[in-house]
Amino acid sequence: MAIIIAAVLLVLLGGLESLPASADVFCDNVKLVAAALPKNTSSSPVHFAATAFGKAPGVVYALALCRGDVVNNTACGDCVTNTFQKFTVPEQQQCYQEAKYFGDPCFVVYSAYNILGPSNATEESGHDIPWVKWNEKNVTSEVDLVVGLTQKLLVETVERAATATPRRFATGVMDSGTAYRWCTR
Repeated sequence: MAIIIAAVLLVLLGGLESLPASADVFCDNVKLVAAALPKNTSSSPVHFAATAFGKAPGVVYALALCRGDVVNNTACGDCVTNTFQKFTVPEQQQCYQEAKYFGDPCFVVYSAYNILGPSNATEESGHDIPWVKWNEKNVTSEVDLVVGLTQKLLVETVERAATATPRRFATGVMDSGTAYRWCTR
């Protein structure tokens, strides 16, 4: 009799645990995000939008950003829309738990994990680890020249971006000489 009572308690207590969201609920939330995010991104003055949609455990976190030199709102929205279409697998009627696209002219990410909050990864010092992309090519000669030019390029690009309203965007290109080409929007 005690075994039967223990089994019933385990079944009842097991039913209190939150079950993972069904794939259908998560995919429906991805579709809702895919419908809203292109409009939100293209209507933003800086062509950036982030959202979280749904309830745990089926919540979808997403963000989209169009490059700063994209001034056409329609092109920005179309890029985000087309990217979400790339994320789905229509023949299998499924969606991915997370997806990301870094392309021209937009950047789109969605995930079941909170990508909008602070990172859970920490360095030994306890500080958040920022997203970093290293250039693995080594400068073997004229290091001081390259470092100085890079610093000058960064400072002048920041100054140009600070005065380029409304998007605060600028790019700069340098070669081994001191010639710079600029693009601001």
